[in-house]
Amino acid sequence: MADTQTPTTPEAQQSGIFQPKPPMQAPKVLSGEQLAKRVAIVLAVILIAAGIAILFRNPFLKPVKKYYKGLEQQSVDAMSEAFPAWLVNAEVDDDTITVHGMCDVILTSAVYAYGTDFDVDYELITRTDVSESRLEQLESGIAVRYETEVEVSKGYTLKLLVTYSAGDHEAEVTEYASVYRINGTWCILDVPGDPNAE
Repeated sequence: MADTQTPTTPEAQQSGIFQPKPPMQAPKVLSGEQLAKRVAIVLAVILIAAGIAILFRNPFLKPVKKYYKGLEQQSVDAMSEAFPAWLVNAEVDDDTITVHGMCDVILTSAVYAYGTDFDVDYELITRTDVSESRLEQLESGIAVRYETEVEVSKGYTLKLLVTYSAGDHEAEVTEYASVYRINGTWCILDVPGDPNAE
């Protein structure tokens, strides 16, 4: 019987005769467990990417989050982490009250108003750039008053809707916070509040 295989010599290939392709294999079918694992991995990657995107999209909110989280936890130390370390125990006004002391006053007022078990949520309403001249004034003022050389590279004034809730009681308050990027780190220099309050 004659050989029926397709020739593989260079001459046969030049004449346009090639070996047939091997038959297609059926796609591999994943078991339910394998499919569930792959879906879980994809979802985890998406969630991590979304979290990173949110963090880098609004890094200026980090000190605001620290401050209100500390207030909710009723921890003056946690509230103080929103401020630069060199400012926390420095005297910040003529009454010689420190940032730590101001946070304590705010916490005491919140406990008086809402009790010892309350939640704090905030929502950013508006963000306004702080002018370059104001940033330069801050640098100079910090150098003179606190004897600390810093670079204040960016700043925003934030209008926030802050919700305090305790049981059935809920109060919404408009508060303002100024955030600054000082030496590459976002922080606040004063406690958030109502600038018109006495």
